[in-house]
Amino acid sequence: MVVDLLIAKAVDAIASWYTKNKGRREEADKLLRELSRLLNKPLLHMNMSKKHGCFIMRTYIPFLEKDIENLDDFISLHAPEIMGDFATTIGDFRDYLVEFYTFMKGASLGCGDELDAYLAGIERYVKETTARINSILSDR
Repeated sequence: MVVDLLIAKAVDAIASWYTKNKGRREEADKLLRELSRLLNKPLLHMNMSKKHGCFIMRTYIPFLEKDIENLDDFISLHAPEIMGDFATTIGDFRDYLVEFYTFMKGASLGCGDELDAYLAGIERYVKETTARINSILSDR
């Protein structure tokens, strides 16, 4: 699955980047906390887009647009600090969200399995990536 590859690349890139930036620990910690916050927003918005336990795509689309924009802003704002694999992995997750956004814009009834796969993928990516970030931050 594509998400498994994204997760593996992100976890490795975050750890490698943090190791290289230990000399600037305070700035690196701040940047990782900000990334963690941004990555968790899609999960928060997914939960906010549920009504009676059902995911409502039309409610989630505006949230997702903003989440994608926020990741773009993060990459642009911190480009000099996160160059290389770290920036690439954030961009890859952003691209995955764009792919999901495109899917939702063209989705019709009966696409439940594919919708569930995207939602589960986003959830796994966010949980595993932020768990790695939290682990790095707590190990210092």
